Amino acid sequence: MKELIWLVIFLLISFSSSCEKKLPVVDYSIYPYQTYYGPAIFSSEEGDTLLAYYFNGAGDPFKGGIYLYDVNEGKEKPLALEVSAQGIDFSPDGEWLVLSVNEIIWKTTVNGDTLIPLAFDEEGAGCYYPDWSPDGQKIAYDIAGGPNVGIWIMDPDGKNPQRLVEWARNPTWSPDGNKLYYQKYTDSVWTDTISMEIYSYDLASGQEKRLTHLRKEFSMEATVSPSGSLIAFIVDEERKLPEIWIMGKNGESPHRIAGDGVNPVFYSEQEILYAKVTWGDGRLWLMGIDGQNDRPFF
Repeated sequence: MKELIWLVIFLLISFSSSCEKKLPVVDYSIYPYQTYYGPAIFSSEEGDTLLAYYFNGAGDPFKGGIYLYDVNEGKEKPLALEVSAQGIDFSPDGEWLVLSVNEIIWKTTVNGDTLIPLAFDEEGAGCYYPDWSPDGQKIAYDIAGGPNVGIWIMDPDGKNPQRLVEWARNPTWSPDGNKLYYQKYTDSVWTDTISMEIYSYDLASGQEKRLTHLRKEFSMEATVSPSGSLIAFIVDEERKLPEIWIMGKNGESPHRIAGDGVNPVFYSEQEILYAKVTWGDGRLWLMGIDGQNDRPFF
């Protein structure tokens, strides 16, 4: 019944308007073996751990949808089937999820019985990649193009939206909530000289800092370790498999730790959870921050 409610609401509210120009993004559909996308992690003080992610069904569209996985019990259950999500995150208390479906930011209880729309772009460019602040007071997200393009923040009820940075995407909070990390275009996005680098934004001072200078087309999907001392991200170049890189919080010593991976997220200070895109059936994998001890998560 809950899955039916989700499907009906999405069909009623989704719209087909489009923006004349949107920021170019990496199309992960070109990687035929990736089946899991965008894992989010919640760990309680009692030691319980939940994952939330989008699973494309591995060839069966009726199995595709948003899932929860209880790590302690080793059990997976669907939250909403026959929908896809571009960005998903837990609230700090683990009671809610915020996610992007049909270019709209929503929040839902983890049991799926309450669904609330929070943000959509009136210009039709779409809202994506929401990330809940550690104190629970703000949600960051991006708008993909048009006059509102960039990184935004809003209250958890969708009120008081505010743009912080233009021409940027995929925000993630620092563990102390003082900074946002994101990917930003460094050249004209409508020329062949486009590249994307990782930046930080200090919310108190409003200062932006460029952290990477790799010039490798796409440096993106920044994720921060629990201590805030490390940043993992992917580097994606044309005709190459995406790679996972790691560096210090201020951009120190960026280096490659793995190929064949996207959607990295720190599972702990010493391990990274990510999705393979070509080998291993696209499952979620876990590895050390040095790239060693790489193994399937489930």
